[in-house]
Amino acid sequence: MKTSPSIHSHSFINAQRQNRRRRYSMSSPQIFESRADTTLHHSDALSKKVSRGKFSKIYSISSNSNLLFPSNETNSEKYDILSKLNTGAYGSSYLIRDSNDGQIYLLKRIDDSLPDRFRQRLLEERRLLGCLKSTYILALISAYTDTQHHCFSMKFEYIHGITLLQLLRRFRWFEESVVAFYSAQIVLAFEYFHELNLIYRNLKLETILLTDHGYIKLSDFAFARLLPSNTSSTRSIVGVPDLMPPEMLLGQPYSFSVDWWQLGIVMFEMLTSYSPFYASSMIQTHENVLCNRRAKFPLRLSSSVKSTCRLLLQPNVKKRLGCSII
Repeated sequence: MKTSPSIHSHSFINAQRQNRRRRYSMSSPQIFESRADTTLHHSDALSKKVSRGKFSKIYSISSNSNLLFPSNETNSEKYDILSKLNTGAYGSSYLIRDSNDGQIYLLKRIDDSLPDRFRQRLLEERRLLGCLKSTYILALISAYTDTQHHCFSMKFEYIHGITLLQLLRRFRWFEESVVAFYSAQIVLAFEYFHELNLIYRNLKLETILLTDHGYIKLSDFAFARLLPSNTSSTRSIVGVPDLMPPEMLLGQPYSFSVDWWQLGIVMFEMLTSYSPFYASSMIQTHENVLCNRRAKFPLRLSSSVKSTCRLLLQPNVKKRLGCSII
């Protein structure tokens, strides 16, 4: 691995890094805020799996926005807004109490004036979330068109937890055993996605939610892509500059490899509190990725955890950990 003076060990909490991630992320606004402390427990929960054939059949039923987001004129959704959590370029998110069952949920409102390219991503996300069933995914409860507020609405389960980024801000960096605990759950989620030929492409500390028992829930599927088969690939460039693997930056065909690369980024950040390829400019960050110029590991880390990170951040897809196929 090459070293470069452009690599700085700035904390990933650095405001410049956070602002850039928000600016270059084309996904929906980040909507999940802290509501409880998190404790760590061992998880024995298993993801529920469906066959590829069944998943593809269900997923391909419709891409019609009227079916994916039916009008609330025929919908019984009634709720009280408890608080506003966040506001983004095309919508806002709220903590609500459902008037029918009295339960608390997260409500995401997206303006119906959404540009076409974002609207298509929203429909794709809605279709996926309606089909995916896993303990490691934030569950979509309902989706509809709110004619009163001129928006698309998506109601999610509320897990009384925080994001991994918020937890890391409290501790600066995690012990290796804690990193292994969270990473193992992410691997199980990826195994479920990849079994269905689905690429997530949006793993970052901000999209990893934690329940009040310490289990993960992945959110924000705006960049997810369903492939026709496990040997198919794509060339689309999406996401945040800091998270893009070399094959994506070079416009090469890729599939599941991007998810394993992003796991390497997240593990590195959990262990060190800074991003491995981060530089003050996006261009320099890309150069660091393409030239494999990575920040150094702290001396306190074990050889085994450093080896795992190196294998996940391997530029050669064929040698990258988890990538038996591209």
